[in-house]
Order: sequence, then C-alpha cells, then structure tokens
Amino acid sequence: MIQDGSSFALKQTLRGTFPGRFTTIEPAAVEVHATYSGCCDEVRVVQIAPDADAERPFLPDPSTLKDCLLLADRGYPSVPYFEAVHAQGGSFIVRLTRSYDPWVRTAWVDGHRADLSTRLRWSRCVARHPGRRLDLDVEFERGHTLVGFRVVVLPGRDQAMTRLCTNLPRTPFSLDLIARLYRFRWQIELCFKEWKSYANLHQFDTANAHIAEGLIWAGLCAAVLKRFLAHAAQRVGTGTAMSTRRVAMCAHHILDELVAALLVGDGLLRTLRRGMAHLLENARRANVQRDRRTGRLRAGLAIVQTVK
Repeated sequence: MIQDGSSFALKQTLRGTFPGRFTTIEPAAVEVHATYSGCCDEVRVVQIAPDADAERPFLPDPSTLKDCLLLADRGYPSVPYFEAVHAQGGSFIVRLTRSYDPWVRTAWVDGHRADLSTRLRWSRCVARHPGRRLDLDVEFERGHTLVGFRVVVLPGRDQAMTRLCTNLPRTPFSLDLIARLYRFRWQIELCFKEWKSYANLHQFDTANAHIAEGLIWAGLCAAVLKRFLAHAAQRVGTGTAMSTRRVAMCAHHILDELVAALLVGDGLLRTLRRGMAHLLENARRANVQRDRRTGRLRAGLAIVQTVK
C-alpha cells in the first residue's frame, strides 16, 4: 500500500475554501490524497482537502494494514503511527525528515558492524559516515519510554541522504531490498501524473467551490474508469501486458460509445467487446522483459504473464 498526495492550484477567489500552503504563489490549492495498492495496481481510497491541511490525518487506519507493507514519503512519519501499524501486524517503510534524531543502538556501515563505544545521536552517526550506506537500530524517545525501530540511510542526490524508517527485520529484508521496495513508491507518482495528463485534473476556471469540487471528482472518476478498462483488457486478453498510461491516453475513443450504449440501453456488450479489442491492439506494454529487469515488476510484487 502506498500513501501520498498531489496538489494543484485553483482560482484565487477560492482561497477561503481551499487555502494553499504557498499563499503568495498559490493562495488557493487543493490536494488529492490517495491510498494505492501496488499489488492490485489501483487506488483504493481517494480524499480531497485544502492543500494547507496536514497530510498525516489521511494515512490509512493501522487496522487495515495487517499483513500489508505501507510506503510513504516525508510528509507522513509519526512514531505513534509506526507503533500502531506494528501492533496491528503491519509493516512500513517511511522516509524521515532531519527533524527526527533518535538514539542509535547498533549500526552497520557498508555491511560491517560499527563499534559504538558511547551512546550516539542519529545525526552524529550520519555526519561521521557521509556518503556511506548505514543500517541502524534506533530508539525514539516517547515521554519516559524508548521505542525501537530500524533506519536505513542511503546516499544519493540529497546531501542529507535518504533516511528510511521501517519495522522489517534485517533478515530477509536486507538494506538493498529495503531500497528496492521503497522505489516502488514511485508508482503512485506515475498515477498522479496520469491523472493530471489524461483525466483533466488541473486548475479549473471557476470561482464556485462546489463546481470545482465536482469537476475534481469527475476527473477522478474518469481516471478510475480508465484504469478499470486497462485491467479488464488484460483479463480479456488472457494476460496480455497492458500499459495503464497508454490506456489512459486512448480510452476516450471508446468511452463515448460505451456511454451512448448505456443511455440507449442496447448493444453494451458488443460495444465493450469492440472497445477491448481496440485497447488490446493499441495499448500494450512496450517491453515486458525490460520491465521485469528494471521496471515496476523488478520487486516481484506483480507479475505480467500469460494466464495458463
């Protein structure tokens, strides 16, 4: 399960209903909060709220994450939430901000156990090993108690390095596997891009908050319908690997006919079959073998193959 949000500006006169975080540049903005299933390749929950609202309240309820892995970015870390997810039998990999500075209990630097002769803060440990891969057992302070989790620190473009907090055990979830799993979070960013590019989800030229909200939900409904058509075509095509982006681009060619068949009440099945044939011909994935090696299928969370 992947949690994230995507925001876009609205007409400035809506700043009272949908205040934005950047009051000078975008005084009115809305954020779409989504919970995405990586295994099912679809969004399970969507909520919209003013962009100025905090992101954490939109996290999935910990009770829904039993036997699930949650991936989330820097806007969502919360030690009490981590505890709740762990207590419910769920797992998480969430990126931390530098505002978190727990105590380091044990440390592995580039795969080798480091000698910690004194109690050390996380920031000090990272400063001692710049550009190195760290796998740490840490303790967060919550009042008079200490809460232990695992933090993986990865070098990259960010000078502060990528810091991932998780409750996954070191065996079999190595540092490399944690990094690969977290990269799968990019799928929800691609979904947001798909919504904005091919579902008309952008700034609307209306000063009426109700109309703006209605247009947002209309765009989201169109996006969900296109994703459904992609999955349906894959089922009809006995496992033919479909590209959800390509379906989003060309599905409008069949939507008009489907809506017309629904309104008339005749020929729906015939129209649907013709539409599936159109998608199977024009919206297949370009290189399935490459995707298994380097793309979204590399983590093994989903497999595109012929149904036997």
